[in-house]
Amino acid sequence: MSNINQIIQWIFVLILILFLLYISYKIKNEFKNYSQNKKLFKLRKFNFFVPSWWEPVRNNNEIKFTSKSSQEVWYSSVEVIKSGDDDLPPETILDKKIEKMKITFDHGHITYKNELPGNTTYQEENNNLNFTFKEGTGTENDSRRIYLQIAIILHKKEPNYYVITKSLSPVLDGGVEGPYFEELIKSIHLPETKHV
Repeated sequence: MSNINQIIQWIFVLILILFLLYISYKIKNEFKNYSQNKKLFKLRKFNFFVPSWWEPVRNNNEIKFTSKSSQEVWYSSVEVIKSGDDDLPPETILDKKIEKMKITFDHGHITYKNELPGNTTYQEENNNLNFTFKEGTGTENDSRRIYLQIAIILHKKEPNYYVITKSLSPVLDGGVEGPYFEELIKSIHLPETKHV
């Protein structure tokens, strides 16, 4: 009886290892799939790319995306807004947007200026952009725990408009679409500017 239990345990371990190998293969090829099948979107004067599995819903100056692969309630959006006469710094505009969304970040959220997480060369490659990016966990409407990534982007060649893009999800689902959201931010460009 002891040998049968050992055989069953080894079969279980083998199945688990095969499953983990399959998952790692899928993850490895997921970014390749994104690169080959990304979709180009245009909003006002700006172009950007999103994964092929994101479903768009257009609304005047905003495109909202949901994902077929996300099990939780996740969305991302890109919004183009005409600059006001108030000359507020980008971070202040972004903070007002977060406040309007009724989101309070937890202590320890991260703010990046003109760089993305783990990508210090981004600003060198895109010197026409000025942006602020914030990410972290927080609370929406004093009740729902969320993970928010949000950025405001100003293009030096188009100073009359700015782009606000965000990704909002439940805390446990935040990392699933996050890398693709950062790719969306990296891809924002004017049609006449070269983009890879």
